[in-house]
Amino acid sequence: MEDFTYNQRLIEDTIKKIKDEPQNLENYFLLGKLYIVQNEYNNALKTYEEILSIKPDDVQALVNTGSLYFFFEDFNHAIKNYKKAYEIEPESYSICFNLANAYAELGEFNKALKYYNITLNMQPENAMIYSAIGLLYQDNNDYTEAEKYYNRAIMLDKFDAENYMNKASIMMKLYRFDEAIANFQKALEMEPDNYKACLCLANAYSAKADFLKARKYFDKVLEMVPNYYQAHVCLAISLSDEGKIQEAIDVYKKAISLEPETTNAYLLLANLLVADARYDEALDYYNQVTKIMPDDADTYKLIGNTHAILDNLDLAIINYRKAIELDTECDELKLIYYEIVDEYINRKENLNAA
Repeated sequence: MEDFTYNQRLIEDTIKKIKDEPQNLENYFLLGKLYIVQNEYNNALKTYEEILSIKPDDVQALVNTGSLYFFFEDFNHAIKNYKKAYEIEPESYSICFNLANAYAELGEFNKALKYYNITLNMQPENAMIYSAIGLLYQDNNDYTEAEKYYNRAIMLDKFDAENYMNKASIMMKLYRFDEAIANFQKALEMEPDNYKACLCLANAYSAKADFLKARKYFDKVLEMVPNYYQAHVCLAISLSDEGKIQEAIDVYKKAISLEPETTNAYLLLANLLVADARYDEALDYYNQVTKIMPDDADTYKLIGNTHAILDNLDLAIINYRKAIELDTECDELKLIYYEIVDEYINRKENLNAA
């Protein structure tokens, strides 16, 4: 509280200095830093943009502005500022790397790769760049190329646990579970408190159907972070795959209690209940999802499917129709709807004929 009050006083003093010396950029930079210390990022952004209104080619202000837009996930504006800075200082590794990251976040693969390669020419032994390019290929579903870059990152920096985590994630995608486990274990050895590595190990063993070892790591991660929502969801999936249906159901319910506004546990639980022929219970959970996400077409489709199984064709039609209203481009959904409508009409006609 004292630090906050002190920083607030500094902010007020700096604002007064800016009013007295509106062309003194040092005061603006100081004000921007003070705002960031207090997590007032919008005010920090406004301050750096004020600098650019005075001096449009100030590289540091351009970079700071770009970084704040990046933080706000406004990648187009981040790129705009980073590019201006890069045009002024094309030899700057950090500016070029930031620009590449922004293009990567925007999904501009070729542009991102272009600037990552420029940074490699500047710093060819920088493991961070290889890791970033690996992630770029991974996001583009090119796991073979991603693996090459992750291997190079590990070769250059054998003590960064994140490099092993990245490689292991590729091994999981390629169904090379033993290699994934080896890399996750390496990361966990380097960072024994890395609960994400622990959870990944649990998931990898579960993928191998080695449920005993999987449970060991699930228990370990939940000891570290008892209310970790994702760990509960993953444990429930593992229990379901093992055939321990009621245990899985109980764990899904625990996950829901931890994050009642997050929908995937509801959906996974409902799907499991359908598979276990507990349709009314499943419908309760699907309907809870529609309260959280009233515009999700897939949920209405699942409700329609469940009613179709129960032979409640009128309710199935209502929910399929709702799904189509929300997703007008899904031809498969329309075909299902038309088939159910035809069946419903045929039954009505046969009933009337009788």
